[in-house]
Amino acid sequence: MKLVVSGLALSAAVALAMPAAAQNSVAVDQVYSQLDANADGELSASEMRAMAGGGASEDARIGMMIVMLDADGSGALSKEEFSVMMGGSQGISDAQAQRLFDHFDSDASGGIDHLEGRAAMAQMQSGMTEDQMDEALIQADANGDGLVDYEEFRKAGM
Repeated sequence: MKLVVSGLALSAAVALAMPAAAQNSVAVDQVYSQLDANADGELSASEMRAMAGGGASEDARIGMMIVMLDADGSGALSKEEFSVMMGGSQGISDAQAQRLFDHFDSDASGGIDHLEGRAAMAQMQSGMTEDQMDEALIQADANGDGLVDYEEFRKAGM
């Protein structure tokens, strides 16, 4: 049975495909095996995209998930990294948030400016316009200094 879910957010699609899998490692293994179409032991963005049904918003979510969960920096998710996603925890860990922040903060200045935000979202093919990204950064920039630091990033839920 091939798993294809169209038009749903990736996390919802996986949850629908495997109810209570967060508590069942066998179910996680089965879903991972279904998604890993080329059986190379790495879940690529294209394999995740095939399951999610595509679309710009799904591409952005997939890109962000890989950045957050890809602990070894391979650009794909191992079964262990995928299992973290399926662990059922609400929100993301500090380490995952820091990886995502660092991805956005390409010059490692400690703050995300508008150009970095735009570049990161373009790279993830988010479908956000520059104006939408600018607005998100303005709202996240609590102290109004033109940069979103890590604490602002976390508080904004980014």
